[in-house]
Amino acid sequence: MKFIQSFVFTLITFFCFISLKVNAQENVFVHLDKSVVVSGESIFFKAYLLNINTIIPNSESKILYIQITDPVNKKNLLFRSDIHKNGTCHGAIPIPDTLNTGYYLLSAYTNGMRNFNPEQAFTTRILVINQARNIPDELNSIAISEPSDSIFNNALVTNITFKSIDIIPNKKVYSTREKVSIDLKHLTDFQSMTQVSVSISRKSPFKVLRTTESDISSYLPYIGNKIKAEKDHSKYSPASDLCKYPIENKGFIFSGNLFDKISNKPLRNTTVLLSVPDSIANLKYAVTDSSGKFYFLLEQKYNNRELILQLKDSPVPVENTTIIVENKVFNPDYLILPKTILDSAGSDFVTSCQQLAMINKIYASKSKTDTLLTEIPLQNYSFYGKPDEIIKPSEFLEMPNLEDIVANIVRNARYKVTENQSTILVADKFSNQFREGHNAMVLLNNIPVFDYSLIRPLGSKQIQRIELKTKRMYYGDLEIFGIFSIFTKEDYLPFLKSGKKVFSFPNEVLSPVKSNISPDYSLEVKRNSKIPDFRTTLYWNPDFEVKNKIINTVEFYTSDLKTSYEIVIQGITADGIPVSARATFEVR
Repeated sequence: MKFIQSFVFTLITFFCFISLKVNAQENVFVHLDKSVVVSGESIFFKAYLLNINTIIPNSESKILYIQITDPVNKKNLLFRSDIHKNGTCHGAIPIPDTLNTGYYLLSAYTNGMRNFNPEQAFTTRILVINQARNIPDELNSIAISEPSDSIFNNALVTNITFKSIDIIPNKKVYSTREKVSIDLKHLTDFQSMTQVSVSISRKSPFKVLRTTESDISSYLPYIGNKIKAEKDHSKYSPASDLCKYPIENKGFIFSGNLFDKISNKPLRNTTVLLSVPDSIANLKYAVTDSSGKFYFLLEQKYNNRELILQLKDSPVPVENTTIIVENKVFNPDYLILPKTILDSAGSDFVTSCQQLAMINKIYASKSKTDTLLTEIPLQNYSFYGKPDEIIKPSEFLEMPNLEDIVANIVRNARYKVTENQSTILVADKFSNQFREGHNAMVLLNNIPVFDYSLIRPLGSKQIQRIELKTKRMYYGDLEIFGIFSIFTKEDYLPFLKSGKKVFSFPNEVLSPVKSNISPDYSLEVKRNSKIPDFRTTLYWNPDFEVKNKIINTVEFYTSDLKTSYEIVIQGITADGIPVSARATFEVR
C-alpha cells in the first residue's frame, strides 16, 4: 500500500507537469479597497484567478496565497484563501499592529505559480502606518522590478481589449453623513451581467502607489507582454526542479519533513497520523518517503481547525523528532530605492490616519463577515464507525485510575503496566481472544495517544465514557487491532501539547467578507449622533452585479471625514474582457 501511495503522488506530479506545460499559466489580479492602511486594521481584497492566454476566469487552483513582505527586515506574513468555482475569492487581510510605518509588498499567487519566474505573480505596494509609534521623517522606497521601456510600451499595444463602466455620482460634492447614490451604467456590447468589485475609499496623496498593477485593464496587458517577452528571449521556464510545487486543484496540500533531532537524518517509511479536536473521531495518515517528506490533502472542512500530528511506530521517540512544515512563501522581485522624505502634505496625511484609526478603534462597528462554522463535525460517524461497546464509569463504584477501571468494568479490554512499557489490548469480537503484541488504537477525546502512561491517572471523576471497537479493521493500509476511545469531562489536549507528545499546527484560512456595512443616517436621531464616524472606506462590495442596459445603483452614507474619495471598479467578464473604471468626489 505504501508503494501505491508513492505511485499516486508520482501520478499527481506527472499530471501537474502536463498541466504546467500544456495549459496556459494561471495568473492573479487583486483589487484592494485601499493602498494605505493603519496597523491593526484590515484590507479588503477581491482576487481574480485567470488564464493568462485566454484571459478567462480560471478555477483550476483552489487555494490562493497572499503574502505581505517587509523589504527592510526580510520577513513575510502569509495568508491563505479558498478560490471559488468562478475563479475568484475575497476576504479581509488583518494587518498586525506590530508592523512599522513603511512600504510593504503584497503578493498573490497559487502553489503552481511558484514554479515560475516570481515576476509573473501579482505584486503591489501598500503603505502601512503604525498607529502608535512616531511617524519617521523618511519612508523606505521600493520598486517592483524594473521593466524596460520596450516591454512597458508593448503593454499598451496588445490584443487584450478592455471596457469601462460609466460612473455617474448624483453629485460631485457631499456633506458629512449624507446619502450617496452612484449609478453604474453597463456598456451595451457587454454580456447581460458582469460581476465586479467596487471600493470607495479615501484618496491617497501618494501618487507612487498608482502603478501598472492598480487596474486590471492595464495589468493584464502588461503581464501578458512580460511573459511573452521572456518567452521570446528563452527566459520563460519553470524552476529547474519542474513541478516542485504541485497545483492545488483538489484542496490544500499540507506537507512537511520528519527528522531525527539527534542525527538530523530524515525518518523514512514512518507513519504520520493527522487528527483534529472534534466531537467525532477523524483520522488521516501518510507515510514519509526517502527524504522524510509526508503529504496530506485537506478539504475546506479542515479550515481553521488545529491540526494534530503524531507518529505511529516511529523508530525514534517523539521527543527526539522534528517536523518542519513546508513554508509556501514567495520571493518577489523588487528593488530597494533611496528613502523618500515625507513632505508636509504626506506627513499630515499619515498623522491623520493614525488619529482616525484611534477614534475608529473605540467607536467604529465591526464589519459583517461570513464566519466558517468550525463547530460542525467533519463527518457523521467516527472513522471506525459505531462502537461495539460503551462503558460509563459513573454508573459503577468510583475508581481512582484507568488501570482499575479496565480491570473491573471493561470486560473486553486489558491494560497491562510494566517497568518498560504499557499495553492496551482489545479482545477480538469473533474469537474472544486478546491479540498479544498488538496494541489497540487508543484515542483520548478523539486524539490518538501512544504513551499510555499519560492516561493511567484518569479515573471515574475524569472519564465520561469509554468506547470499544472489538474487531480487527483496516483503515487504508493501517491495520488496527481494535479501538479503545476515552472521552473525558475536560480537554486534555493542552496537556498533550505541553508534554510535547503531539505536534500541533494551525490551519488558518481567511474568512470571506462580503461587504462592509455603512451606517444608516436616514433617521435624524442617528444623523445627529455624537458618536464619531471616521470611516476611510465608505463602501466595499466584492460581488456587485452590473446588469446590461439598466442603471445599477450603489448607495451608502458618507462619514465625518471631509476629504476626497475615489471610486474604483475592477472586474472581468465571463468571456475575458477586463473591466475597470475610476472616479472621484468630495465630502466637505
